[in-house]
Amino acid sequence: MPDKLTYEEIVKKHIERKGRTTEVILPVLEEIQETYGYLPREAMEYLADVLKVSPAVIYSTATFYHFFSLEPKGEVIIRVCRGTACHVMGSGIIMNELIDELGLQGEGTTPDGKFTLESVGCIGCCSTGPNMVVIKDGKEEIFGYLTPQKAREVVKKIKEQIQSQGVGV
Repeated sequence: MPDKLTYEEIVKKHIERKGRTTEVILPVLEEIQETYGYLPREAMEYLADVLKVSPAVIYSTATFYHFFSLEPKGEVIIRVCRGTACHVMGSGIIMNELIDELGLQGEGTTPDGKFTLESVGCIGCCSTGPNMVVIKDGKEEIFGYLTPQKAREVVKKIKEQIQSQGVGV
């Protein structure tokens, strides 16, 4: 498998195709996100410098779109629905249970980089709430009708799978 492109190479590739124009901002950010899993600050500053625009232009684009992340994400991403139906059915309790299970202070990524816990708007499964989405190995799985215990068990099972695979060891 070839090494991943550096952000400088990604910027260069897009500028060679479209020229030194702000039209490259979105596709460059998308490719950097895909390559690195997030948008490193230095990559955004480099793009701003090359395009001769304020870093605020790049940052505002990156923060406008929900699919961009300014921080590295864990290998497993857990998204707890905070939509109205899930909230009423107890998603806040689910979130607190997962914060405790993962040893976090709130939303975020575990120090070992294995898990990222996020709350998100409605995921569209209101009738089965409270819900969470687990993204692992590029695959999404929705867990519905959650109880605090069921949510904790899902995370424990994933931890066991990671440990048995020797991932990150």
